Amino acid sequence: MAWSQFEDRELHRVRSEISYAALQLKLLRFGLEQRYRVDQPRAPAGSPSGGQWIDGESAGTPSRPNQQHIRVRQDETGEESWLYHSTHHRPDGSLASEHVLNRDGSRIFSEYNTPDGTDDWDTRHTVEDIDGSVLVVENAGNSQTIRDGRGDLLSQSVWGKHGPETADQVQPAYFPTRQTQQLLSALFTWMSTNGISPLLTYKIGEYFKENPASFQVIYIGQPDTETLSGACKRLAEVQKYTDESASKLRRENYDSAASYGTAVHVELDKRIKALHDPDLASEKSYLKNEDENDARRGEKGSIRVDVLEAAPQNTVCVYDIKTGKSGLSQARMTEIAFAAQKFRPNTRRILVTEMRPRSR
Repeated sequence: MAWSQFEDRELHRVRSEISYAALQLKLLRFGLEQRYRVDQPRAPAGSPSGGQWIDGESAGTPSRPNQQHIRVRQDETGEESWLYHSTHHRPDGSLASEHVLNRDGSRIFSEYNTPDGTDDWDTRHTVEDIDGSVLVVENAGNSQTIRDGRGDLLSQSVWGKHGPETADQVQPAYFPTRQTQQLLSALFTWMSTNGISPLLTYKIGEYFKENPASFQVIYIGQPDTETLSGACKRLAEVQKYTDESASKLRRENYDSAASYGTAVHVELDKRIKALHDPDLASEKSYLKNEDENDARRGEKGSIRVDVLEAAPQNTVCVYDIKTGKSGLSQARMTEIAFAAQKFRPNTRRILVTEMRPRSR
């Protein structure tokens, strides 16, 4: 008897439950280790919490809401980065959580609090790589906290007038580990296939030229257009040009997605270059290891960025134009930071957003 798609999805559902429980156990263990760490600081004597452990909360154990409605889908095209995706709904129909199993073996657990929930977060994403490393991203209102699996604080930011700002009490932690970058990449890629285009924001250290990996990711998420436009003033304009370029060319006139994507980039480049605006650049190419700013398109050893906007407060907004399904890799994070520094040498913050043509 052939193995049915229903049985395949049911098997994934059971594996999802087991996987979820295993991650809960891991984070509980991490939390216990963190709570009883010998060198962990305590609150000073005489304070309301005197003698108690401080700055030692765990990364947050995934809660287990009453999930009675589970739906599982499988990517049968082989084109997506994910293999299975399950959604867990509460009895009232609201989304409680999602579980994503990626093709590379990494997993993403996303949880959504109820408006009257007792937890101090609105949404929480827990990402686990195949090597066991964990990243937890929690959102509460306009603030976001990023921790590793042991609960150690990696970043805390608040959305301000010019985009995400590092919280005053947090000391910037540059040189993110390769594991952290990999986990951020997995979450960004999932967000790019799941609705609103994602945004990745990072700050560049003073010693970036000596070490191009010296940047700190301070925010990853999916802000609405109005919020993002407050930081990246040319967002609507670039989206308009992208839509017009894609609409003029039309996908059906090209043999492959790659050739269509290239044509859209070329058309968009023409429109932006026609503005002759030094604060808005397109299809900029730079040599990785040279002091010269510009390189020829496709030149060996060069990197290219789609659209860059010089924004206030030493900020560069990067619009990564997508017509296909690719995400943002670890290497690409560093390349974009490098290109932003070449475009504006005083750059200290970069907002990278994925932009896709909107259908008409």
